[in-house]
Amino acid sequence: MIILFYTVMLSGAGYFLYKKRVFDVFSIAFFSCVIYFAPGFFGVSRYFVAGRWIESDLIPETYLVMVTVVVLFLFFTAVYDASHFGTVPKVADIGQNTPRRQLEMFYLFLLAYIALKAI
Repeated sequence: MIILFYTVMLSGAGYFLYKKRVFDVFSIAFFSCVIYFAPGFFGVSRYFVAGRWIESDLIPETYLVMVTVVVLFLFFTAVYDASHFGTVPKVADIGQNTPRRQLEMFYLFLLAYIALKAI
């Protein structure tokens, strides 16, 4: 299962690094997902409880959940890229207030609002 995890994460990184697309919310979310699922690369999870560190091995079901989340995320990113919002903007349109830019800004502000409310 760990080999499947590595394969999915590397293919996702290849998609985001080598496809001609702008750095958008999906790019930020994927690389955040890589950081969040970092214990999957090592096979263990470490956490601090009652003054000491506890280490536990990841079970195959954990890898199944991680792979499912990343595969679905890559699928919806590809669907987004295939839609009319997913086209690479022309250089002249980069600073313009396009519908895609408005949607990205809305999601960023929503994410920031949720993060600030959680604090």
